[in-house]
Amino acid sequence: YALDGYPVYGPLETENPDDVLDECNGRVGPDGTYRYHVRQKEDVNSSLPYCLDEANGSPVLNWKYILGCFKGPVEDATLGTW
Repeated sequence: YALDGYPVYGPLETENPDDVLDECNGRVGPDGTYRYHVRQKEDVNSSLPYCLDEANGSPVLNWKYILGCFKGPVEDATLGTW
């Protein structure tokens, strides 16, 4: 599970995951609940810099293998104490 409580599933078996997954690498599954999916190496454009938007030089996460962002809230209680 991700820090926001949603489950993380394996890669989708689809030709173009960008047609199915949102900006966080998630989607609503067949059971109606939200879930994240990991991406396969071939699904990530590694020609882009890891953490830079070439157009304006601002930070952006280009290599989103697992999560691109969190869909739900991440609260301090979720993190606990380590």
